[in-house]
Amino acid sequence: MSKRYCQTLELKNDPELIKKYVEAHDREHHWSEIREGISRRTSQTSCPDKK
Repeated sequence: MSKRYCQTLELKNDPELIKKYVEAHDREHHWSEIREGISRRTSQTSCPDKK
């Protein structure tokens, strides 16, 4: 079984900070390697009880 790591954060109710957060995590700004790794992982994961 492989280890999984998860990070959480608590956003402040500040429209400017939220805008910066959303921008930093949109498709244009995030690393393509991250997206490719997630895609590979999800395609390898099977859920036998889901059809």
